[in-house]
Amino acid sequence: MTKASDQIKADAIEALRKGRIDTAQDILSREGITLAELTHELLVYQAELEIQTQELRDVNVRFESSSRRFQQLFKALPQPAMIVEAKTGHVIDFNRQAERSTVNLFSS
Repeated sequence: MTKASDQIKADAIEALRKGRIDTAQDILSREGITLAELTHELLVYQAELEIQTQELRDVNVRFESSSRRFQQLFKALPQPAMIVEAKTGHVIDFNRQAERSTVNLFSS
């Protein structure tokens, strides 16, 4: 598929969005593409997007679960722990033991 063919399909899709079926068919006929072929291609593309969307949802669910487990483990560590932004040196998160150690450091 060429860039010209992609542009023709994009133009035809835009015409369809505007409800101009005859214009879309005229645009497609210049490339020898039927409206049925374009529709089939779009349906296949939509199906692929739906599959990818579901895969992303599944990955997100696993990520959220993993993130919760990490947070629980991090907060429960018996020793002080901090997460520090590498570039800035800013503390992003810390556990209770790190908070106690820091408070004890400054209250001494």
